[in-house]
Amino acid sequence: MTSRRLYFGVCIVLPLFTLFFMATIFGNGQMENIPIGIVDQDNTATSRTIVRNISAVPTFKVTKHFVNEAAARESVQKKEIYGYLSIPPQFEQNAITGKNATLSYYYHYALMSVGGELMAAFERFRQQNVTDLILDLRYNNGGDVLSSAVLGTLVAGNDYKGQVYAHTTFNEDRTEAGEGGDYKIGVKETVERIYEPLETALQHAVGLKKIYVLVSQTTASASEMVINGLRGLDIEVNLIGQTTNGKNVGMEGVMRSFYNHEFLLYPVTFYVENAKGFRDYSTGFVPDVEIDDSAIYPGEFGTMEDQLGYIALVWIKSGKKPELQASSLTRGGGSPMKPFGDLWDIRPIRPMGGAVMRPRTDE
Repeated sequence: MTSRRLYFGVCIVLPLFTLFFMATIFGNGQMENIPIGIVDQDNTATSRTIVRNISAVPTFKVTKHFVNEAAARESVQKKEIYGYLSIPPQFEQNAITGKNATLSYYYHYALMSVGGELMAAFERFRQQNVTDLILDLRYNNGGDVLSSAVLGTLVAGNDYKGQVYAHTTFNEDRTEAGEGGDYKIGVKETVERIYEPLETALQHAVGLKKIYVLVSQTTASASEMVINGLRGLDIEVNLIGQTTNGKNVGMEGVMRSFYNHEFLLYPVTFYVENAKGFRDYSTGFVPDVEIDDSAIYPGEFGTMEDQLGYIALVWIKSGKKPELQASSLTRGGGSPMKPFGDLWDIRPIRPMGGAVMRPRTDE
């Protein structure tokens, strides 16, 4: 009887718990048919039952089967699938006899996040009829090109559907071979592959003509691609902070073997340009309002306690670009910004050089 209970737990309860956990990770953004793979090295009735259970979950779509994890992991790196579930050899036998029977899964976090918090956040914006957006990219040093295209779609919306967000350009040999191509707003067919979240993003898009972006020297690569891509669509992108990193190129993952070791390399292989053909930002994007807050405790993000966020809020409220005093532009500058008016004087927290000062209150 103990063996039967263990078998039921391992073969029914554990897979369902795993599915629930993974669906929670991937499903926050109401995504469906996320492509995943299966590595079934057991090939038993139990392993096939697990695969059927996974296929029955609307969040996932099993698109590939692999003979080993190395092939599955390479497929994830190529962005053909989001992740995979691995069923090891002797899984059914170990489960029945009470030995250690382990299901493992592997997923690409950068791809996963697109289907979760980002979609859900913009859906909340859409439902609240948001008219102004502050996008904080000052600590974002880039990531996946497809993720950037999804973010661009969430900002731009249906008015720009089908328009070029970004175009990749390779070296002369690869260009002559026909490589390179476009990422378009709301279009799932890309130069890489079919990517469903790009089409899904239109359902949650806010459709803005102007945004405010907080930037720093760390803002790079796919984050700068958001700035360049939206400007290529004539969407007004106002920058606040420091000049960005200037990474106008992209990388591709390549697997290489050396003796008994495998290495995943990411060489720079292509330029990224917008719909207007602009790609010359290797020295970075210069902010419209330049201020260095790197030596200042920023306060709580999204509030008046955050210096860069506050500047964006004042810009939105007044409709005019704030003009800062010269002392405020330098590292550690902490003099009051009188051009911002009374709101600046009643901030809950005031940064003073490297310290954080609260206003004095008279009892």
